Amino acid sequence: MGWMTTYKDPKESVADFLKRECLTWSLPPEAHPQVIASATGSSCIAFAVRFFAAYWDRRSPPQRTFIPDRDGSVTTALIFLTNSGERGSRSYNFGYKDMDETMGPCEPVAAAILRHLSALDLENGGEVAKWAQAWRDHCKAYSAARGFVVLRAVVDGVLVVIAAARLVPSFKAVVLGGVLVAVARFPGIGVGGRKAGLLPHAFPSVLWRL
Repeated sequence: MGWMTTYKDPKESVADFLKRECLTWSLPPEAHPQVIASATGSSCIAFAVRFFAAYWDRRSPPQRTFIPDRDGSVTTALIFLTNSGERGSRSYNFGYKDMDETMGPCEPVAAAILRHLSALDLENGGEVAKWAQAWRDHCKAYSAARGFVVLRAVVDGVLVVIAAARLVPSFKAVVLGGVLVAVARFPGIGVGGRKAGLLPHAFPSVLWRL
């Protein structure tokens, strides 16, 4: 669809607004899609949305674009381009355009969202699967250009190795509640001869909210 311009309470986050306005479905609980993660880019936001097998029982199957997970569900990215609405208008202060990863969106988001998405069937999925793969590759390049690459999947309380090419060679990060809360330099690396130690909130938490 094209751009939609509307009013958004400045106190409400973009993510909360879009989930409330656009990511609701009139379906029974067993078929209701679930928003499981989100990530932002320079002028867009993406949501990882899980569509359960019961959802596809009521609609056409995902046409081989994705390889379903073991439980028959498919998790894909829904992307919203955003802007500040009509210039000088208080009533129409927010604009968005919705699409999904198979539609060839050009705007990338932080690559952390990719670990939530179902695998693509590139052999049988046709052009739409290739478009989705191109978008995912763009997200990886976008995150790499910002100097941050997540190298391993993360669970609460487990250390994850992160490359920080523009800062120091490597870090260890502690993830609690899906948020990077502290990092520590690997022993023996150090910077400027200083002893390695914890650096609370060394990175903007928004980059690491998983």
